[in-house]
Amino acid sequence: MMVIPVATLSDYDAIKSAFAQNRDIFPHIRTDYIHRMIEKCNCVYYDGVIIFYNFYKRKNKIGNIVAPKGTCTIKQILNTQKGNGNAGKVLNEFLQWANRDVYLSVRSDNLRAINFYKKNNFKLVGEISWKNGTLPGHVYCWNPKSPELPCT
Repeated sequence: MMVIPVATLSDYDAIKSAFAQNRDIFPHIRTDYIHRMIEKCNCVYYDGVIIFYNFYKRKNKIGNIVAPKGTCTIKQILNTQKGNGNAGKVLNEFLQWANRDVYLSVRSDNLRAINFYKKNNFKLVGEISWKNGTLPGHVYCWNPKSPELPCT
C-alpha cells in the first residue's frame, strides 16, 4: 500500500507561511485550523505541495450535493512553487492513496484551479456558494474506479 507523507508539527511554520503568502487565494485560513489539520494527520506536505483533507464518517452535504459516508474531501491544495508540476504529481499520488471518491469545492472565478482539476480528471457534480450566496462556486469529484466518469 502506498504511503502518503503527512505533515508534522515541525512543518507548521512553513505551511503557515505558505498560506500567508497566498492570502489572495486563501483569505480565510486560520492558524488554529492549520495546527488542527496537522495534529489530526489530515495534512499532506510533500514536494512543496500542501493538501488539507477529511475522510467523512457520515454523509456530508457539499453545496447542492451529498457526499456519501466514507468519501474524502479536499479542503485546500496549495503548491508553494507554482508552475513546477508538483501539484499534479502530489495530487495524483494522494488520489491513488485515498482510493475512494474525492470531492472538492472551488470558487467559480478561480479558473486556474478549475482547469487544474479538470486536467486531473475531476468532474463537475454540483454547485455551492459562500458569503450568503454572493460568492458562487462549483463542486467537483474524482472517481477512482473510472476517472473519466463522475462519482457514483
